[in-house]
Amino acid sequence: MKRAPKNAALARTDIFISYSQRDKAWMERLKMHLKPLERDFKINVWVDTKLRSGDKWRVEIESALAKTRVAILLISSNFLASDFINSDELPPLLKAAAKEGTIILPLLLSTSAFSLTPLSEFQAVNGPDQPLDLLSEGQVNQTLFQVAKRVHEIFMAPAKKAVARPVVTSTAVAKKATTKPSAAFVETSKKTTTRGLPKADLATAAPKRAAASASGTQQALLVKRSGEWEVIPVHHAKIGKQLEMALRPATPSQVAFLTGLRQSGDGLASVVFRWHSYRCTQQDLHTVTENNRETWHLAADTQELIARTEVTYSNLTPDMQAQARAELLLLNTQPPEQSPMRWLSSGRFNDLAASPLPALFRQVGNSPTRFKQVAPLVLTWFLHFTNTVQHILRLSLTLKGQSVTIDFEGQREASHRDAPTTVRVNCVCLLAGATDTAVLLGPIRSY
Repeated sequence: MKRAPKNAALARTDIFISYSQRDKAWMERLKMHLKPLERDFKINVWVDTKLRSGDKWRVEIESALAKTRVAILLISSNFLASDFINSDELPPLLKAAAKEGTIILPLLLSTSAFSLTPLSEFQAVNGPDQPLDLLSEGQVNQTLFQVAKRVHEIFMAPAKKAVARPVVTSTAVAKKATTKPSAAFVETSKKTTTRGLPKADLATAAPKRAAASASGTQQALLVKRSGEWEVIPVHHAKIGKQLEMALRPATPSQVAFLTGLRQSGDGLASVVFRWHSYRCTQQDLHTVTENNRETWHLAADTQELIARTEVTYSNLTPDMQAQARAELLLLNTQPPEQSPMRWLSSGRFNDLAASPLPALFRQVGNSPTRFKQVAPLVLTWFLHFTNTVQHILRLSLTLKGQSVTIDFEGQREASHRDAPTTVRVNCVCLLAGATDTAVLLGPIRSY
């Protein structure tokens, strides 16, 4: 009889199924597919039906959560509405996922607000357009089998050798108060250097220094290969051929995003920081406790952006096309119906159908504060990855009611001219009337 690999250092050995009592029938069907793993591989599957009369149920649940290696969440509107699940079960599971590598597997039972919650940062077994209650009987069994298969892969995979991570306590900080800070990171609020920056960044390093020092808390935009993204506060950063960042998430959604990124292992696609965009290959993401505060350390290899091949179409030079792209992106201005640019903006060259700003404003809940944080970084990503400009000289957004005034100046590298071309946009973009529910950053053709 086969047995799951033993690892004395691995305290988390169980599967925990979190579900609403109203979805008990789905839980029973899932348990049936997991039964062979229990019997043949001695993997313990814990559900609250194991509680016996007289048990101290809260203590038993806490004990089960502490042993959880894989948590399967049966997502439905009932699940999301459960106060007990959200207050007692999810917090320790999310904390364990962030600090100890517990795997979170959402299984979507029915249509719900899952995509609007921090839990959506975890890769679901089935897509939001394929909840179990919309599938045929055969498709349901296939999906439940995929859950069992994924769990089997997790438990049968050779245990990775743990990498020691320093945990800095307040006492340790006090003892080392006179020690020189590590050279691994350069504090962005105190020092900025052009050394090690890609050539494309050197032209605008000086204006970006001024912008960075004036902006207060630094923020970075992290983009997954799936197109999902999050803007997260940056404590330290060093960027050259390798990107190193110390991130300090301030909200549950930011923590969930980083946790999902760490679980995927190689899900990072790009990073935007200080008006620069970087294509990235994720190398490492781990947490360190510093002075009783958790910091996420990200290391990734950076790659230069690959410019797409540009052509002249109907007397519209690439520079003219870039100006039109900038106006579409920043002002939501469509070319005239009879203009050759209308065809170019249909997708073959631009990959842009409309400005992301109205949808972005709606996505952040019409919050002016949040919009001011994320919009410049999202626009920087689009301006670079659509090959509109290579350098951003100025990007100012002034929000007033349902509109935003944009003052933008960017520079394109010399291609068809002897000197670089400047792209400027200065006007008002209306934010009302968005139909999209979310802005995904990708895929873009030049990405």
